[in-house]
Amino acid sequence: AVAGPRPACAASWADGTYSDPNHPTGFRRITVDDDGRAVVTGRDEPSGPLWRLSARVVDDVLVLQLSDGSVAPQTGVNVEAVDDGTLTPTFKGRFDPSPEPSILWPDGNRWTKVEMIEGLGRTTGWEADLCATDSAASLARLVEAARSGDVHDDARLERS
Repeated sequence: AVAGPRPACAASWADGTYSDPNHPTGFRRITVDDDGRAVVTGRDEPSGPLWRLSARVVDDVLVLQLSDGSVAPQTGVNVEAVDDGTLTPTFKGRFDPSPEPSILWPDGNRWTKVEMIEGLGRTTGWEADLCATDSAASLARLVEAARSGDVHDDARLERS
């Protein structure tokens, strides 16, 4: 199920910006390519580091690919082969359209999709609405941020 039409740049229901009740001043941003590969970026608090996780979208499930030092959920972690066949811990969230479009995680957390004002977003900085132009531009901006050192791959996500 998909909650309403996606913007022209959205390759998936998962594309968008989300709030996380465990980090109310932070954000989560998901960008998905046409093959279902995804990048999840976020910040737990405004002054915290920007982090990035690899993921993939399979039907109505977002599969986060975890690594040493990344998020360590208390429940719901599985081990499975990723793209290159490497066994990797994963954490799967399921799309839930009601009461608001969101991703429900096995530990009970729920990331709720937030409305964005094109080009402005809910937060300040480049992470605001990466979908304002198109997915290729969004991914290019993520790559540039990573090159500049502004993105911390698989940074630790501390749970409140």
